[in-house]
Amino acid sequence: MTKHNKLSLTLLIGALCSTGALHAQDLAEAKKAIKGDQLDKAKHILKNLIDSKPNEGENYYYLGDIYLQESQVDSAKYFFNQGVSVKKKGSLNYIGLGQIDLDSSNLTEAKDKFAKAEKEMRKKDYHEQLLVAAAYLNSKNPNVEEAERIAKKVLEQDYQNAYAFFIVAKANLAKNNYNEAYAAFSDAAILDPNLLEARMELAIITKRTRAFKEAINSLNEINKEFPDYAPVYREIADTYYLWSTTNKADESDLLAKANDNYKKYVSATDNSLEAKMRYAKFLAQSNNYKELEILAEDLVKSKGVNDRVYEYLAVATFNNGNYAKSSTAIESIKNKSAENYLQLGISYLKQGQHTYSKGIESLKKAVQVDSKIASSFNTYGIELFRADKFQEAIDLLSISAEVKDQSNYSYDNYYIAYCYYSLGLDMKEGQEDYMKQAVKYFDRTIASAPNITESYFFQARAYRNINSEEAYEARFKAYQTFEKVVLANSKETELSDSDKSRLVEAYNAMGAYYANIDDISNAKDMFDKTLQYEANNEFAVQTLKAISN
Repeated sequence: MTKHNKLSLTLLIGALCSTGALHAQDLAEAKKAIKGDQLDKAKHILKNLIDSKPNEGENYYYLGDIYLQESQVDSAKYFFNQGVSVKKKGSLNYIGLGQIDLDSSNLTEAKDKFAKAEKEMRKKDYHEQLLVAAAYLNSKNPNVEEAERIAKKVLEQDYQNAYAFFIVAKANLAKNNYNEAYAAFSDAAILDPNLLEARMELAIITKRTRAFKEAINSLNEINKEFPDYAPVYREIADTYYLWSTTNKADESDLLAKANDNYKKYVSATDNSLEAKMRYAKFLAQSNNYKELEILAEDLVKSKGVNDRVYEYLAVATFNNGNYAKSSTAIESIKNKSAENYLQLGISYLKQGQHTYSKGIESLKKAVQVDSKIASSFNTYGIELFRADKFQEAIDLLSISAEVKDQSNYSYDNYYIAYCYYSLGLDMKEGQEDYMKQAVKYFDRTIASAPNITESYFFQARAYRNINSEEAYEARFKAYQTFEKVVLANSKETELSDSDKSRLVEAYNAMGAYYANIDDISNAKDMFDKTLQYEANNEFAVQTLKAISN
């Protein structure tokens, strides 16, 4: 679910006095573009205004704030710093610089800059005062109480100020005081019906209660009145998406409606880059990788491409099985996450032997970046195992099997052990080495998950292929423990046919062991147990005859 958290500047600032009708018209147009999520258009207008009216501080402030919304802090700081020194309303830019300080937890510096901005404000510059409140709310380290205090102080002087009610509402929303937020948004919307974000927030709160149909109806009313207002399409889309997550029966239809409204949203923003990025996020969330790949391919051609674009291209091509493209996209990500390295590793493995070593190295990096990612290796390891690619499964799972505190630790070790065992069966030379490796990993499985019965059974079989007295003894003990564990588990559930077949093998092996050391009583007991599960087992029948004479 995407939510428009950033307080739109046009909702917080009325038309400020300006010199020159052309300037007022252009600035209003920039504000309208910001309000409609047309940030690229707004930046273009504001840059032209700065060129033609370099002494107007508002232009720098609005442009810097757009970059701040886009998390381009260096660009934001550049324009704020340019703006503070201009003649008219340059002090507004201290608000932007103050928010940057807040984001960096430099509270003292932030307060100093807000104070510099307020020093230049007239007492009744309520909208400018509310910009400071907005900065407190919009910061990565928000001060909700201070934002609310400023807004309420404005209301003491101007109780009809819709923007002040809007900030009070947003502050209460941040504190999860939904009833108070709803009331304040209602006041804001009544005082200014054109304050569309307040009306949208009422629908969003309704959506939070899972009254999706009612929320959609409210949003459609706004859309009917203001068909060019892009954010309402985004909220309609997000509401349909959230609805789809709670309604499996209509999931496909609801996702289609969400997708349709996101396309309308992108179109209404004049195909702005940020709108496309929001759409890409939705496509990723809804697992629509085919459309995401098409969109991401288009996005990478845009100017100023960042890691997020490559992330979307990577996840789309990876899930679409275009592994050469996904590896190229992931390599383009500057700050790779553990998930990136995992997908990069799998992408390289999928491309064959020429990139195989790169794949293994990438998987190792994934665990180095964040060991928790090791729990995700199991899915890919089992895929290789089921394809009889045992060595590849060993190579992959041997990385995650070294991370003990991950959820699939026991099973990763089990599959490694079984792969070594399976490979060893076909070996004419070096078989014992593979079987010893199988034993090692079965031991690790048993130590961490003693109820995985297959570990004892196949470990016994592995010992059967190791030629030593120690292995012979260990084989007997493994079968013995297998019997104990499988029968203990059978108290909860009935024995499967597979368990019965394996018990027959175990009893025959243990019977032969006892017979070889002349413990005839225990040998007979074991073979009798064999016959309980398989009455005509030839080995048991014949051996019983031999030891009974």
